[in-house]
Amino acid sequence: MTATAQGFKLFGFQEEAAQALREAALRWIAHAVDTDIPKLGTSPIPFTGQLKAVTGAGKTPILAEVVGSLGDAVVIWTSKSSAVVEQTYNNLRARYRGLLPETGVTVLRNRPNQPEWQALINGDHGLTIWVLTTAAWNEAEAAKSGGAEDARLNLHRPNQLDWAGPEAPWSQLRTKLRRPLWIVSDESHNQTDTQLDQLAILRPVGFFMASATPVHGDLFDEWQRVLNREPDWKALLAAGQVPVRTRDVVAAELLKTTIDLIDYQSGTEESLDGALEALQGLENAVADEGASVVPRAIYVVEKSNVPRGSLEEPRPVVIWRYLRAQGVPADEIAVFTDTRDLPQEAEKISSLSKLLPRHRHIIFNQSLQEGWDDPEAYVCYFDGVTRSFLRVRQIVGRVLRQPGAQRYVSETLNTATLILNTPSEAYEQVLNDLRAELRLYAPDNEPDQPVIRLKTRRDPLPEQPVRAEWIDQLTLPVQTLDLPGTGMADQERTLKTEGERTWPQDALEAPGLGRRSVLSLANEELERTELIEVLRGARTMNGIYLRRRLAARNRNALNAADPTTYMNGPAFQQSSCQGSEAQQRLTQLADRSPTTTKIASAMTTTSTPTTSSGPSQHTARGRATCCRHSSSPPTPSTHEVTSTTTNWPSRKLSTPTVAAFGRATPTAAATATTYPFRSRSATL
Repeated sequence: MTATAQGFKLFGFQEEAAQALREAALRWIAHAVDTDIPKLGTSPIPFTGQLKAVTGAGKTPILAEVVGSLGDAVVIWTSKSSAVVEQTYNNLRARYRGLLPETGVTVLRNRPNQPEWQALINGDHGLTIWVLTTAAWNEAEAAKSGGAEDARLNLHRPNQLDWAGPEAPWSQLRTKLRRPLWIVSDESHNQTDTQLDQLAILRPVGFFMASATPVHGDLFDEWQRVLNREPDWKALLAAGQVPVRTRDVVAAELLKTTIDLIDYQSGTEESLDGALEALQGLENAVADEGASVVPRAIYVVEKSNVPRGSLEEPRPVVIWRYLRAQGVPADEIAVFTDTRDLPQEAEKISSLSKLLPRHRHIIFNQSLQEGWDDPEAYVCYFDGVTRSFLRVRQIVGRVLRQPGAQRYVSETLNTATLILNTPSEAYEQVLNDLRAELRLYAPDNEPDQPVIRLKTRRDPLPEQPVRAEWIDQLTLPVQTLDLPGTGMADQERTLKTEGERTWPQDALEAPGLGRRSVLSLANEELERTELIEVLRGARTMNGIYLRRRLAARNRNALNAADPTTYMNGPAFQQSSCQGSEAQQRLTQLADRSPTTTKIASAMTTTSTPTTSSGPSQHTARGRATCCRHSSSPPTPSTHEVTSTTTNWPSRKLSTPTVAAFGRATPTAAATATTYPFRSRSATL
């Protein structure tokens, strides 16, 4: 990371992206001064910078670093989402303030007062950033005409003498501004062609567009066609397209690694119970690991109020009451909806900035999803029926950010949980669409290897290969247990001999007890039940009896012995009664006197080179032999194992030791067996 003022730090990849954008913009200006400003007709073509980065990459601090180094300027920083705008405004004044110049910086929100407006328009020096929602200026006809008395928005209405003067504020930004104007469009994929045209009317020096997907519009495409005719301008245009590599975001541990998608196929209460259970699991993981994380759950409703005349309660109220009934304190629940009638205890907040650390449960509606940015939001409950992925898509990016920018040992703390109710006919489509969305987070050179895994109750997590940098450098210890000498062969010969000696009939039989019940037909009641003696008790095939006895006594011995030794012989095909002479002998064979055997000499370790078809996406933090924290490949150690066993020896009980693989799937060539190593949180 690169340290900045006031404690905030940029990661190296963020600093590189900021520097690339800054240099591209300054080279554009320098070339325009040396030659001439490119034009489309008579209108100047502005610089167009495109920051392409996935959610969680830190687009806001990157852009703050860029605009902070542009010198004297006015910046209109805009986004469709009011939540994004409010969060950006607060961060520029606090968390990211150190990325801006130490002096001469003004950050505005909404309508400025008269002195602030005069300083913005007439000032020659300093950096002024005006953070606005798209809704604050989006009025196409008024923007084109330079303002109108009947304009819907203040920015396009003239004669606002209390702060802006006789000319419409939007028109003044185009004609009277004395400093260069730059436009920052956050989440620019949400901007329509009409909205982009309105921003272009202001004739800015340049645009900085931030989005995970490229921004296209008729005007922007026309600018590109003009610039591509000149090699120099074409090169400068290309320099402004700055992608942030997804693998850098992953390496910085800014994203969670797994999404757990749960459909309880039941009602509201069961799904809310699942959300509370998931949150409790997170709290337990935090306590076990000593992590400084306060997990949150969010509850997304479709509508804040019920139709007029309905006797039902609004869904935010239903959720609030259920959480309270389950023991959640009222002061831990925040309601961020426009619900009219809430319980007296319910705490309603007017903006995300009003959230406090004690708010562990946040209820909000569909229209407010975009812009939520809290890495500690781990659990998301979707109220009602989810029939398409569109509803899920808007929230996925909000819960993928990783708190503390670090992986945790507990996979629970690296996992976001989505709880929804989806009709069976729509479930597969929602699942496939979510997988497609996660491919946006795949490394640039491996588009089919998303770094965020998806698990469901139906599908376990996919196997993870060995990290690329450790291929051909690690060996996989395969530990096997065996008795020295010919112990196993001797025992198998004994079983085979016993299996060839058939039992006489009297050795197979033994008396037993039966049960008789007497039912009265008169009153249809059970009068009595009594035990009676029978000539022969229940019978069990000898081979099955021996197998069951071995399993109860020592399952390892059962797995070690070749089943053909005790299942194919004619004596093992016979059936015997409980308590018979035959079963007593079989019991003796299985229940040899236990001994404490030191088998260090019986343990052998075979080192097999690891193989992989590609790099794994993650390695869990904190494992003692985790490859990312090891300076060299781990070396298998010699173990001494003391185990209580029967005289049945263990035949090649292959147990792969998973060391230095994170969530790898090693293949042991010596045993020709693949051992998948799944996450502890895998839902099978």
